Amino acid sequence: MEKLQVLLRLPIFCNLFLLLVYVQACSNLAMAGSIVKFLPGFQGPLPFELETGYIGVGESEDVQLFYAFIKSESNPESDPLILWLDGGPGCSSFIALFFGTGPVIVEPLSFDGTLPNLILNPYTWTKVVSIIYLDSPVGTGFSYAKTAKASQSSDFQASDQAYEFIRKWLHDHPEYKSNPFYVSGISYGGIPVPILTQLISNGNEDGIEPRIDLKGYILGNPQIKVSGLLNYRVPFAYMMGLISDELYESLKVSCKGEYEIIDPSNAVCSKNMQAYNEASNHIYAIFMRLYFKKLGKA
Repeated sequence: MEKLQVLLRLPIFCNLFLLLVYVQACSNLAMAGSIVKFLPGFQGPLPFELETGYIGVGESEDVQLFYAFIKSESNPESDPLILWLDGGPGCSSFIALFFGTGPVIVEPLSFDGTLPNLILNPYTWTKVVSIIYLDSPVGTGFSYAKTAKASQSSDFQASDQAYEFIRKWLHDHPEYKSNPFYVSGISYGGIPVPILTQLISNGNEDGIEPRIDLKGYILGNPQIKVSGLLNYRVPFAYMMGLISDELYESLKVSCKGEYEIIDPSNAVCSKNMQAYNEASNHIYAIFMRLYFKKLGKA
């Protein structure tokens, strides 16, 4: 029970931590963004340049997209510029900033229910590139809509808005117009990233300004279609040792390889899928048990 309680607190901790970051970032927010010199959990001033802000897009700029920009530590005048979109849809790109590619990360095993420690990430991408972490689509992270109509979104609409965002951002930051540009994303980002990349390419061909020096896109563990994912997760769970040989073989026979759309009259398949769901409850964090063991919570 204690382990479950800690696990359930993790999303709350993430939200509270990001809220503290947001409050810090917005304390002196300017129209074109503001420089953040301190972050909660990090000792002393930040040794890199962090800019945060909002850019309005869409009709009457009713959609306000929040971003965090981190300048390359090498040659920001010529190093590549990356626009980072996270998965979900609806996952904040701040997850990548503080748990992945950014210059600071949450210190492993530092979370005990209080404010976590931030430490420098020796593997940050920002050693050689500048990154814009964008909260997209609207409603993700700290991005918001001013009207109920503007809060509605789709993959194509979100891509259109991201394209408008990057054009306006480059207008506010003309020193980066000539930098090599990449669109990057993970997980569900595999859907909007190629759409956005195509929009940028089409815009360049049509002479839309500012012209973006598009070089390509980067995808990590991408989702490339909307449906059918569960059909791949069952074999994944088996290969990772989350389900037994017996259950996997029974799933294959009873469900005939279709685990997403189940015939309600197939009682054996339904029972096997229930066992699968219980065994793979934390399929996105299969090493979490090791984490809790080190914390003494396992």
